Amino acid sequence: MKSLFENITEDEFQTLELILQNPGRTPASFFFTDPTIDGRIEELEKHGLIKLNSDAQMTITELGRASLKEHDSMLLKAKHTKYVELLKFLIPTFISLAALIVSIIALLQT
Repeated sequence: MKSLFENITEDEFQTLELILQNPGRTPASFFFTDPTIDGRIEELEKHGLIKLNSDAQMTITELGRASLKEHDSMLLKAKHTKYVELLKFLIPTFISLAALIVSIIALLQT
């Protein structure tokens, strides 16, 4: 199933998180530390994830909050998948290593 937020970049999600943690700030307040933030803010506003009020203060929308929650869920799922793949590699390796050790011990006893 295709995600509603598939076209949002990782940088845009980080910007969305930044806006969530700094409510009521204007885009200009971030320009000093991140001069390229205006493009990401434009994209987030276009997707309906944030709103700019008449004073140019940014607020995150409910859709923006939902996108952050889904993004966190997707990251957790990706992390889980990596661990499963690692275990799929390590378990047969340990079984082979144990079989090798048993064979070596059997040879040493003869």
